[in-house]
Amino acid sequence: MTYSMDNEARERARKRLEARTARLRDDKPRSSVVERVASARQAFGGDRSTDAPERRARHVRGARPRTVEEGSFDEYEQDDGFFDDEAEADVSAEDAKEPDDAWQEDSNDARGGLDVQDAAKRVADGARTAAAGVASAAKGAVETLGARGLAIAAAIVAVFAILIVGIVQCTAAPPAEEASPEAEQQAEPEKPDTSKIDEAALEAVLGPDVTKKLVDEAQKNADVAWIASNPDKYADDGDVVQRRLLTLAATEPEAVPFVRAFPDKYPQESGEKTDQAPEKGTVPTYYMWDERWGYTVYSSTTFALTGSCPTALSMAYQGLTGNSDGTPFDMGALAERLGYMTEFSGTDAGFLQAAADEMGLACTHPEITADSIESALQSGAVLVFNVGAGDFTDGSSFVVAAGQNDDGTLQIHDPFSATNTAKSWDVQTVIGQTYALYAYTLADASDGAETGEGEDAGPDADGGQDGAGNDNDSV
Repeated sequence: MTYSMDNEARERARKRLEARTARLRDDKPRSSVVERVASARQAFGGDRSTDAPERRARHVRGARPRTVEEGSFDEYEQDDGFFDDEAEADVSAEDAKEPDDAWQEDSNDARGGLDVQDAAKRVADGARTAAAGVASAAKGAVETLGARGLAIAAAIVAVFAILIVGIVQCTAAPPAEEASPEAEQQAEPEKPDTSKIDEAALEAVLGPDVTKKLVDEAQKNADVAWIASNPDKYADDGDVVQRRLLTLAATEPEAVPFVRAFPDKYPQESGEKTDQAPEKGTVPTYYMWDERWGYTVYSSTTFALTGSCPTALSMAYQGLTGNSDGTPFDMGALAERLGYMTEFSGTDAGFLQAAADEMGLACTHPEITADSIESALQSGAVLVFNVGAGDFTDGSSFVVAAGQNDDGTLQIHDPFSATNTAKSWDVQTVIGQTYALYAYTLADASDGAETGEGEDAGPDADGGQDGAGNDNDSV
């Protein structure tokens, strides 16, 4: 129970308390706490257990006790209580257990021991009640979910808590700093150095058209810029070799790394093998300037400029057999051994017939017509065209027809040009530049196979030994 009073009333009560306390101490000795409590009970009309409810009601209503005269309080008022002039409060042992703030400030002797004992008992009772409630709730959760289910539920709650914390941290993360203009400028690749390019000197070797192509590529490619700045590095084997290597760099992007490394790697003694055998029936794509064999010497200079015939035959052979031998370098070595490599003009065309016998192939010469070409390709033959000046070369070269597209165009593999290889070619365009046509099949499958009209060609076949069938320019 808690009493309330204003400051003025509290002050009056304190003064009266002090006066009465002084008088009581002068008149008679202080009674014990037990005696004071018993006297208070008797003054208020009897036993606490039976009269307490009525006394509480009277106190709440502000009524005075009917059985106690006002003056009788002088004997029982002590230093542990205070009373208003308007209403004499019902101070019993029950009331003494719950003093207000003023009571706690002014008195800690008579009622203190009872308050601590009662508070401790209530705290203990509350703790036991709370513990029982928690135990009951836990038991109910376990019975409902089971121990395993309760553990899973706890784990799920923990996971969600972690996710929420992560999301909050991500959303609260400061925005990434924008790159400064200086940083963006530093990230840009450096432009090739073209300050040393002598366009006049290049034009003397290449002419204005090819020079323009080379210089334009040099603006975008550091390797081309170096090549254009050092044309003399490619002149060791003569003007023709120099011109063709520089032209290769200007017109064939895939060949640029080869040309750039040429001054350091040429000449090499031998070539390398191909990485793996092609699928049988699929014609591989090889180039004369492949680094695996392009730096070797063939027909008095680099294989990259004079090896179109051995490279074309290598594609036909590996495509038909599915073998990994017979690389372009191998075919060049075979041409040299058989005596078909010329000193300055590449390969004598007679090699294409002679090599077939050595390599287990059958070689025929269909007529150079659209129908003959279509018939040979449909029979499974691989065709090699000996072509002259035009789209494929300035002099003489060899290209391979690996197949025919649905629209009738040819799939051409040009040993010198990846650009030409990527195109589809009109049959008449190719026929118009062709000196001779060679159709290859496997020797054991050639009996009865129709590869087009014509007889097997010997050394004097069309496109043979008169120079028209030799590789590339004279060097």
